[in-house]
Amino acid sequence: MKTRILTAAALTAALLTAALPASALFLDQEETSPTVLDVVKNGMATETIAFQSSDFVVEGEGALDAIVITQLPEEGILTVGGQMVGEGDVIAMTAVDGLRFTPSVTPTALEASFTFQPLFADGEPGQEVGVEVHLLTEANGAPVAENLELSTYKNVAVTDRFSAVDPEGDLLTYRLVKKPARGSVTIGEDGQFVYTPYENKTGKDSFTYIAMDTVGNASDPATVKVKIEKPDTKVTYADLSGHPAHKAAIRLAEEGVFVGECMGGEYFFQPDAAVTRSEFVAMAMNAAGVESLEGVFRTGFADDESIPTWAKPYVSSALKCGLVQGTTDDEGRVVFRADDSITTAEAAVLLDRVLSVTDVDAQTFAADAPAWAAQSAANLSTCGVLPAEAGLTETLTRGEAAQLLCAALDLLDSRDTGWF
Repeated sequence: MKTRILTAAALTAALLTAALPASALFLDQEETSPTVLDVVKNGMATETIAFQSSDFVVEGEGALDAIVITQLPEEGILTVGGQMVGEGDVIAMTAVDGLRFTPSVTPTALEASFTFQPLFADGEPGQEVGVEVHLLTEANGAPVAENLELSTYKNVAVTDRFSAVDPEGDLLTYRLVKKPARGSVTIGEDGQFVYTPYENKTGKDSFTYIAMDTVGNASDPATVKVKIEKPDTKVTYADLSGHPAHKAAIRLAEEGVFVGECMGGEYFFQPDAAVTRSEFVAMAMNAAGVESLEGVFRTGFADDESIPTWAKPYVSSALKCGLVQGTTDDEGRVVFRADDSITTAEAAVLLDRVLSVTDVDAQTFAADAPAWAAQSAANLSTCGVLPAEAGLTETLTRGEAAQLLCAALDLLDSRDTGWF
């Protein structure tokens, strides 16, 4: 079978004789034209590296018909079916599985590169695409991506993070290979993504992603399952559209853990507001189902008079259960400091005690964790309650508290039963 490689002259003639519909001349290229992602491959520096049609990924609507080589690699040669490839040669996608890169006998670098211009089935050329070829001196394994499950509410976007492990610890990026049917996915930096349900959609959805390392290895596809539910609350927040804590705030209202302020007939969560120590004690206890004492007028702390009346039952119960211990003031008295803003580290210690999480290696969390909070931070991070990037010494905001407590509720639910 003869391999299809066209010269630049033959390509020009083919394009001139192609019958395009008149409407194709008026398409907005920026909005409608598909693009091909940059290609990254790897192989041993002493071996020939083979390409496959699956290496050439198209984003947008359109089918890739061929590629035109626009710049050759300096550290080796390209061939198709044993024929040398030159600049301007066109390789049909039906023949691209025969594309090979053979490194020089003594390469002077551990990377090679070349470029091509894609040609789509409608006859339109695309933007030039770069190809990186990493020449390895030792084997490099592919990452392993994890299947994920998440839930959200009707018309509420949810933020989460892809999860994958690379054998060499290489930096990973992520790409969708199958889009969801009931919503859309936007991929951000550091593996974060946002799933946004389509308007008024509920039910189950899913999408598939892969993880890729810096030398071009890709994981097997992993699936993210999504459950879109109708909230069991009438509370909606006017200030949370598009905020990462939106779903968590609705969950807290649904569970009766915390509801924001109602002003002018609308609810406001104020996600950037600082959370006080007394507020977080109450929220954590409500989330975990820890009952508070009734008829409490004194807590036993030296600053009892400054503790709000509504908070005293929670603070007294937390002290009795060993969830809080208080701190020592300048006069040596044990105080609670109810109205002080709580830090993420302080919240982590309290939440760890409430959830009774099994201890793990404390070194698994960031080095900036205070010694007294390191174990709790590691415990909560390991079970998915505390994000690894959390700033432990920073003041905890309402939005961050909502996400912590929502994750805690998920953990408590998982101890009882699975879902999906």
